[in-house]
Amino acid sequence: VMRRLVLGEGAPCCFTESDDDPDRGTRLSAVPLEVVGSTLFALEGAYRDHRRPGRFTVSVSVPAVLFAIAVVDPYRKHRGLYASGFEALGWERVPAPEFRLEPSGAYRLHMACWRRPLAAGET
Repeated sequence: VMRRLVLGEGAPCCFTESDDDPDRGTRLSAVPLEVVGSTLFALEGAYRDHRRPGRFTVSVSVPAVLFAIAVVDPYRKHRGLYASGFEALGWERVPAPEFRLEPSGAYRLHMACWRRPLAAGET
């Protein structure tokens, strides 16, 4: 199940709950202006509820621009764990050097954003 939210500064991501504390989930900071106000679909629950890879399909009846956000590893310290592959699928990277995911702990994860226009009827 997914929850529809508004993407912006302080928006919860990428799940609606934290694994440690249901009231303190992760939050986005330095969200790229290009995506502020767009619709964000977050997975209901916590990371522990969604440990397997998944697939999302979006179909549009009018022209639209899709955005994808994900944790990234700009320093390649995690052996490809955070390699999204969006560029290889034809998505364009949105410049966002300060985009971060701020969990309840003392660390901040790097985030990235990609865009892809879709024509009416395209999936």
